[in-house]
Amino acid sequence: MSERVNRLRVVEAHSAIPHCPRSGHPCQREVNIVPALTGNEQLDWMRLQALLIIDEAQGSYACGSLWDDFIKYITPEHAPMVILFSSWGSATSRSEALSGTPIYLSDGQRISIRPSEESAPSVFFTHAELLDVIERVKECEAQYGQKFLPDPDVVEYVWKITNGHPAAVRATLKILATSEDIRQFRKNSSVIPLDIALRVLGEDTNLVSKLVVEPALRRGLPPRQFLQRKPGVVEVLRNVLLSSCVEGVWEPDEQGNLHQVDECVNICYRQGWLQAELAPKEDIDGLEKTVYVFPSVLHQRDTPPFPEKEYPSVEKLCMEAIKRFSPTALNSAVGRLGSGAECRPLEAVYQDEMYRSCYSLLGNIYLSSEWSGKRKNGRVDFLVQKMTWAIECVRDGSKLDEHVKRFLKGGRYYPWITSGQITDFILPDFRKSIPQKSQDDDIPWFYHIIFSPDYSNYQVYDSKLKRRDGPVGLSKYGHERKHLKIDLMETTLVKMQV
Repeated sequence: MSERVNRLRVVEAHSAIPHCPRSGHPCQREVNIVPALTGNEQLDWMRLQALLIIDEAQGSYACGSLWDDFIKYITPEHAPMVILFSSWGSATSRSEALSGTPIYLSDGQRISIRPSEESAPSVFFTHAELLDVIERVKECEAQYGQKFLPDPDVVEYVWKITNGHPAAVRATLKILATSEDIRQFRKNSSVIPLDIALRVLGEDTNLVSKLVVEPALRRGLPPRQFLQRKPGVVEVLRNVLLSSCVEGVWEPDEQGNLHQVDECVNICYRQGWLQAELAPKEDIDGLEKTVYVFPSVLHQRDTPPFPEKEYPSVEKLCMEAIKRFSPTALNSAVGRLGSGAECRPLEAVYQDEMYRSCYSLLGNIYLSSEWSGKRKNGRVDFLVQKMTWAIECVRDGSKLDEHVKRFLKGGRYYPWITSGQITDFILPDFRKSIPQKSQDDDIPWFYHIIFSPDYSNYQVYDSKLKRRDGPVGLSKYGHERKHLKIDLMETTLVKMQV
């Protein structure tokens, strides 16, 4: 490298390219384009032994001359070496960004975002590089008189939620190191255990509020004001959350080159909110298949705004979810085996269906099962995160009075209500017959869901046994429902963050 390179120049494409001719206009030759980038009109860049680093290279895509008249003619034998850093481009060897005959970039010329092999370079940290970064952070923090000693489990958690994304790693470590929750551990030079670190990194609303103001990461997170104006972008992000990736819509141009034509997918991609990856399997036509994913689990946790217009209350969400219960699943509940080959109780099947239905409505980003709050004095069946709504399921009135009292003053869940950890809640009682006696008091958040013998429909009654809805048919929704593999024993920490 040192023998070949005697000059180094770093430029930002977007600062010099705006005046470049656009596609369809007469293009300047490389003799004019490269000097415009570098600010040096005296050098013959095509013959200069130098390393030219172009940052923000996505700003050069509209300037065909830079690519067609300069980069395309660079060979290993002569001319400078060029490194281009781009926030978006193409996951394949074919370029989707440039018009005309595409420039082919071999695997050896492209640096992957994620590590593919231990020896291959990548933009994201490898696990070994992450450990090195954390050691450097520990040395830096120790200079200020208070040691930063994350437990190995904390280090692994940081690895799992950042996926080695450099900005995410930097932001996460900074937030953790400066948190009040770990101050005492730093003062005592004590190891920071995972349960304490999760107070800082494990709760989405608190963490995201800190991430959006971190300069290293906020560029990769969509602004809330923008999302409010672009419902199509919100839909794309929700689809990625539900399906882990999206393909968008690919169409060939006149030259046969494929281009992504979904405007909202392109916005997410070019803003850096999603990144392009090659799908593990080739498409049916044998071509490389590009999909779009979140850069890291941490980016995924900055979820789109909750669809409050569709579901303004936990009652509305719960009733819409029940419409999507599967008659087949409910009819086959008796004798169904669960983990350890144990027969699952019918109540658990209702919980399964509630989770699956909410998943189909919201994705796995808002619903937490077996939620226990900050005070470990009980577990509510489901918590709708961001809205802080609770759903507790009952079967055939089993221990009904006990479940009702949990939400009342003196009950197990009441501290969560008074502290604001739960702001709205509902208690559906799933059964196949109308109870003989109503509740003594009018309980607005309690409902009987009465299924027909074959689970083909149901009716809704309130706590005073007044019918509120139904019969509502289930077969339509049951046949359309997605088959989702979900284990209710998982916590949100496992499902979302790890």
